[in-house]
Amino acid sequence: MEKPIDTNPRWGQARRLAFIDLRLQYDGRINRRDLQEFFSISIPQASADIETYRRQAPDNIVYDPSRRQYLAGRQFTPCYGSPDAMAYLDELYRIERGLMPRSDSFVGFVPPTGVVATPARAISGTEVAILIEAIEANDALEIVYQSMSSKAPVTRTISPHALGFDGLRWHVRAWCHQRLAFRDFAIGRLSVVGSKPDTPKIDPTMDDGWQTFVDIILVPHPALSRSQRITVTRDYGMTNDRLALPCRKAMLFYTLRHLNLHAASIADDPATQHVIVENRQEVDAWMFEDRALSPAP
Repeated sequence: MEKPIDTNPRWGQARRLAFIDLRLQYDGRINRRDLQEFFSISIPQASADIETYRRQAPDNIVYDPSRRQYLAGRQFTPCYGSPDAMAYLDELYRIERGLMPRSDSFVGFVPPTGVVATPARAISGTEVAILIEAIEANDALEIVYQSMSSKAPVTRTISPHALGFDGLRWHVRAWCHQRLAFRDFAIGRLSVVGSKPDTPKIDPTMDDGWQTFVDIILVPHPALSRSQRITVTRDYGMTNDRLALPCRKAMLFYTLRHLNLHAASIADDPATQHVIVENRQEVDAWMFEDRALSPAP
């Protein structure tokens, strides 16, 4: 007799245990019905999962008969997640932006959450799929691209090899066969015409701007008070008042702009610029280097 097909294979027991872990960490409680309803499992299976979790982490879970719930123990330490809250907060962000259906999230109670409003970028799923296929096959594409430095769109042949996100827009990193350089093309500004099978193959490892990682060294603004410096170092996760932020050379400008550090000068008021770039001369030289290799669209 054939084994029945699991119609929901992503919901193995490890995922259910991670669900218990997260609910205890952030909601402080869980019951069998939470598991039953989320995973569409039986009450006996939910009981078995909770018992498995209790055996693995006995200090994390305590049954409260008066509330008929399992509560987080006083010595709770996450087993499947991280003590760091960034993954949880990222999930709240995705729920609020509508990027994740509420029904797919492990989060139980969702606090009122506000996020910075950003314009929705209209990007065709079909064209992104074509770009991904070309990256995987190392194929060239003919595109029509509207840059902000040209009044009319132009036709280009590109060999895409990577995707990049600058905090607002998605780009495809590609060799431009017209300008003979690796460049960034905003995906929302291009239209794919078709493949170019006879185009010579390009080796992505030759993209120095993409393959080279450099460090942006962040330090607290020198005009901050001692207490403010301590707060900033904690906020940015600095060690000895410094944070080395690894970055691809090709992403340096985008990263600095995203951090509001793209201006070469240091703001007089530290309240408007909590950190500065300690190795500013190096960073500027690296950006100049990449611009020389990759002319702006």
